[in-house]
Amino acid sequence: MDILIHNVNLFDQTKRKSYIGGIVIVDSRIIDIFSVEPNLPLERFERVIDGAGKYMLPGFFDVHSRGDLSMVSEPTRMSTVSQGITVEVIGQDGFSVAPVSKKNYMLHGQYVHASLGNPQLNWRWKSVGGYLEALDNRISTNILYYAPHGTLRLESSRDSVLSPAAISAVKYLFEKSLDEGSVGLSISASKKPSSLGWDSVDEMAPLLAILESQDAVLNISLEGVEGVVAEIEKCLAIAKEYGLRLHLSRLCPSNDDEWDASLSLLDKKKKDVKELLVDIPSYTTGMMSFTDMLPDFLKSSSGEEIRVRLRDKSNVANISESLKTYEKAFNGMRLISASDKELSKYNGWLVKNIARERDEDILDTLLNFLVFDIDKIFFEYDLINPRILEKAFALPFIVPATTGFSNNRPVPDMFGAIPKYIIDYSKNDIFQMSNKLATVPAGFFRINWGIKRGKEANMVLTDPANVKTFANLANPRFPAEGIDLVIVNGKIAWENGKVTGTKNGRVLSWI
Repeated sequence: MDILIHNVNLFDQTKRKSYIGGIVIVDSRIIDIFSVEPNLPLERFERVIDGAGKYMLPGFFDVHSRGDLSMVSEPTRMSTVSQGITVEVIGQDGFSVAPVSKKNYMLHGQYVHASLGNPQLNWRWKSVGGYLEALDNRISTNILYYAPHGTLRLESSRDSVLSPAAISAVKYLFEKSLDEGSVGLSISASKKPSSLGWDSVDEMAPLLAILESQDAVLNISLEGVEGVVAEIEKCLAIAKEYGLRLHLSRLCPSNDDEWDASLSLLDKKKKDVKELLVDIPSYTTGMMSFTDMLPDFLKSSSGEEIRVRLRDKSNVANISESLKTYEKAFNGMRLISASDKELSKYNGWLVKNIARERDEDILDTLLNFLVFDIDKIFFEYDLINPRILEKAFALPFIVPATTGFSNNRPVPDMFGAIPKYIIDYSKNDIFQMSNKLATVPAGFFRINWGIKRGKEANMVLTDPANVKTFANLANPRFPAEGIDLVIVNGKIAWENGKVTGTKNGRVLSWI
């Protein structure tokens, strides 16, 4: 498709200045960028787009996408292109969908179900190469893929401590994954079995040596880590020792002090590592299931089993003590989902207001919730102090990213992570916005990116002042407003609030 976009604000990253100009796209590439509009025959273009009052920016990155499966079932990628995302980095958190043998694919489905959504256990591929082939030129966004350590491990052995033979198998699968297009290794520091390997020097040493020899990325998911500051110290030390690019994903400490200590440590020691990229949420609220709040001995119990256990006063006391550990969150905690008719009428209510309505204290209200189907009860709660996010996003190596799914439920940043950053933290600074959403991640992943002559056209047309997002935990699937046009490899993927159906996203490591 030949496209002329004119009368649009173009931003010069070098000079940090914008000017009115235009762009000519022929086939998939930018062939001209102008400030004084040339005398072009408009009829030669299939599309002529007037960008008056808007900015044309380089395509945005989502450096923590959990779209590994939804890409297959929803290839037009509404949730991402509606945010201006043109590149998704998948294979996150140490678990994904390749490499997967036929005998193990149902096992892998159990591991990815909570974070990737419906596992759709009819996967047509076995290898990383086969999976990427199923996506290349078949979805609307470009992709980069991390080889997932937990997936490699499950393919090699189910033992907690791997034998030398199993470690050799993991090493072989990792090298094969890199050969087939992976850009690095993703590890979960908290979720088994990946975390078991992360704590094993014998298992990690050969994998880290491979990363070093191929200049590949070490990606560590910090989600759910206790003692996150010490974990960051460990990650930085390993990246320094092996001379690695380090991507820390899902940084979300549990309190302000840990946030401050983590940010201070990262800023102080960023120069110790080859390159550093950190992604964080852009929403200040989080979601947890009622089950998360219960003692460990009840987490896998059915509703009926819990109701039987409530007859024992000692169990009630243990549950009360477990719930009290969340007391700081009680006042801001909101019921966002409940299936039982009696309880669902309170969906959207603050728990403290439910307690007031029922003439109970909050703890008694929560204990009374136990008679319902607790695995279907979810709460929204205050997760991060907005001051912390402002401080974090001021650091140049920290970028926003999506989560996608949590507890097998979509969360609002699936549709709103990038708009939320633009609205609340970019301060409409075009340089910072373009830098954080495109230039920094592109540089980290060694991709020649941007609005340049001869490059593939991956661009976003928007007026940042008009960007809005309505996605929230109760209604997470709301597309953003204000992202007017998204071009992926020279074709329009999103326009006027709709996907166009074009599917020409590429595996960038193959190009």
